Amino acid sequence: MTTAKGSLFKDMPHEDQPHENRPHEDTMTGQAHPTTSLTRTGLIVAAVMNIGGVLVFSRLFTNVAITQADPGALSTFGLIMIVVWGFAYLGAAAAPTNIRWLAGAFAVEKLVYVVNWAVWMSRNSLAALYATDRFAGAFYSIYGLNDFVFLLFFSWIFISQRAKNHA
Repeated sequence: MTTAKGSLFKDMPHEDQPHENRPHEDTMTGQAHPTTSLTRTGLIVAAVMNIGGVLVFSRLFTNVAITQADPGALSTFGLIMIVVWGFAYLGAAAAPTNIRWLAGAFAVEKLVYVVNWAVWMSRNSLAALYATDRFAGAFYSIYGLNDFVFLLFFSWIFISQRAKNHA
């Protein structure tokens, strides 16, 4: 990924400086775990989904149908925290190496949301939510599946970087 001077990711290597060849090491194990292009791209996509998804579907935190449907997890505060997690993904995307434990934390966070979504889906009606507000209905239709995909992605990062320690 080529970056422009002064961009958010200015410390990331340019195409003429392969990231995989940088000599960064895990401070706990001494093993190098470069953040690959796939990992970086996935983290940026996760950030866009969290930040953009919340801002669009919540109509900039004004959609009360979302917050009323699950006030425990998706209150206005909860929605703001989802955006904060998105910024954490961006920070991890900018890390040159060793995001194993961050990815593990991200996987646990996604697991919590997936379980919350599954419980909510088993106890509530999407049709009723769509009747109240289409954006809220779409949000609840998407968020659990989206979080499940990223749970798998973050778990893959965690496991694959562990595997490199034993290679």
